[in-house]
Amino acid sequence: MKFRNLIYVLCFSLGLVLAGCVDDSYPGTVDIDEEVDDSTPQPVWMSVGRNSNDFALRGTGNLDDIIEFQKKEVYVYAFNKEANMSFSTLGVEDNLVCLVDASFDEPASKLGRKAHLDNKTGYLQWVSGAEPVYYPHGDNSGLIYNFFAFYLDDIVVNNNDIHRNDDSIVIDVEIDGSNDLMSSKAVPTEKQLERLEEDDKILAMYRSYSYMTARKHGIQPNFIFKHHLVKLDFNFVSGYTPGQVKEVLVEKVEVVSKYKGEFTVADKRMESNLRVDFDPDHRKSLVLT
Repeated sequence: MKFRNLIYVLCFSLGLVLAGCVDDSYPGTVDIDEEVDDSTPQPVWMSVGRNSNDFALRGTGNLDDIIEFQKKEVYVYAFNKEANMSFSTLGVEDNLVCLVDASFDEPASKLGRKAHLDNKTGYLQWVSGAEPVYYPHGDNSGLIYNFFAFYLDDIVVNNNDIHRNDDSIVIDVEIDGSNDLMSSKAVPTEKQLERLEEDDKILAMYRSYSYMTARKHGIQPNFIFKHHLVKLDFNFVSGYTPGQVKEVLVEKVEVVSKYKGEFTVADKRMESNLRVDFDPDHRKSLVLT
């Protein structure tokens, strides 16, 4: 082949490559050589970081024990990451804005969708028995979502206790001394990112969580829970007299504590906003079990 003809062939081939790699349906930043088939449905698989000391449940053991955690129920929200999307939007109203909440099981509910850990798969499954949620694909494959999860223990809340604002979700709670409150915002783990090149890591962090990161890199939501209540340990020791055996009978342990609080379980701005703010004017004696 003559040199001039070789140039023509190379230029023509380059044009075909560039034309084939442009995806106008994806609104985010896309590498020119990135090709992801966005026509195949991609389920959301959520896991819990079980290799951490952060999972000690108050009075019920440790969440490192997968069997014990299987009996616990957590609540999950997922919202479109775009700034103009409101957390007040229910999933049944617009599932591109709110990908996950309880309204898919109970249409009027403002709560997160209830899930438990499946010891067969190691993933969170819906308590209702519903099928997994799927990331939007096709023309909507570029949508990115934030995932939030929280644990209420045995605290009962109703719709009036749940305040879904534009930028946050706050739940009115009352503790009785035996409860545990935890929350988490899913963030890609070092293990999920370690196999990626530096540029891909940056893009994966920006796009998590989405069809693109799940499909291309297998990055799915992983929750590492943070405790919001203090744990009190008491040691009772009898006086020592040589040759005598003494017994200690504890009838009750009682502490004065704040008990009414506002539990922020989802927030657009900072992960540190996920916390419980107690009302200092409401205190009572809590008898601990």
